[in-house]
Amino acid sequence: FFKQKTAYEISACLVGSEMCIRDSYWGFDTAMKWRASDDLTFFANYSTISETEFSKDEIGALDETGAYYMNHSKHRVKTGLNYASGKWVFGLSHKYDDGFNANMGAFYSGVVESRNIYDTNVGFKINSKTHFDLAVYNLLGQKYTVFPGMPEMGMSTMATLKLDL
Repeated sequence: FFKQKTAYEISACLVGSEMCIRDSYWGFDTAMKWRASDDLTFFANYSTISETEFSKDEIGALDETGAYYMNHSKHRVKTGLNYASGKWVFGLSHKYDDGFNANMGAFYSGVVESRNIYDTNVGFKINSKTHFDLAVYNLLGQKYTVFPGMPEMGMSTMATLKLDL
């Protein structure tokens, strides 16, 4: 009655927000954008999946440990605003990633802590074909890793000069 799924099929199914494996797991993505004025826009995104860890009993034998991990947070939220007036552009955003258990072999397994990250950017339109932007990611410099055993990330910046030819 229920078709056995491989780990790859489960991952593709859950990430694609489809029902799978006995129709008991699900995912959901939503986004909202509100233009408060000609210059000011607010946005919010939310993503969730019902499960990030699966036992052998739920999906069948996958490996020697009898468990499978999505290696992905269960809840993700991003909110922010963009302001553009005349030659200037400004943006501010907040990202939240829920913590999760990761299992990616001997080096990249363990707990990934939840995190709140703030980003900002300011841009300037030099002329009709040239735009400069300066972005600061992780504005408060919170140290975090994407997976256990990987290098810590902190604040980073990126300057962009865009030329329309």
